[in-house]
Amino acid sequence: MCFLGLWSGDRAGGGRAGVVNTDPELLKIAGGFLRKYLKQTADSLIGYAISNASEVPLGQLDQLYGAGAKEVKPIVNQGSHGKLVFTIWVHNSPLKELFDFFRSNLTEIFTRVEVKERGSFCAGLFDAEGNINDSRKGICFRWSTKNSDLRFLMDWLEKDGFVPRYDGANVKIGCRKETGRTEFQRFEELPMLYIHHS
Repeated sequence: MCFLGLWSGDRAGGGRAGVVNTDPELLKIAGGFLRKYLKQTADSLIGYAISNASEVPLGQLDQLYGAGAKEVKPIVNQGSHGKLVFTIWVHNSPLKELFDFFRSNLTEIFTRVEVKERGSFCAGLFDAEGNINDSRKGICFRWSTKNSDLRFLMDWLEKDGFVPRYDGANVKIGCRKETGRTEFQRFEELPMLYIHHS
């Protein structure tokens, strides 16, 4: 469920089954998952390092070899913004279609799995689309869900002991002063166990 959450937030496009992220450690986890659990051979793993600079630093390509990619390419995309982005994936349309099926049936899947599996999914999604927001109103955890179908998480987070709110772009937990401490404890018990990035 953790990989499905990560993929739901940062999936590679087209007929590719894989993940796009700025954190090379998450790419190592994704590469390991593709090899170990989905039985993809190391020869089939492809890695890209995408930068908006004139060239991609060659040292950065080692991050993708470390993630298990056999074929690694630097990509310069002047239209990209922000940090250097890594992607690791395989050409596997049936596998991609399977993940698309899971993604389109997440509500049904959530009714059939235990609360820890839902926490694992939310952790993967947090690795992909989450952040800790520290504002004048206090600290909260949030998942970016703008223009996505992931707002169904609101119902499930509530069922699993949170008091979520939606601000038009993010699902947030821990924002309310009166419930923040309880929600933080619940976050430690569920998603925090499976989150990889710092």
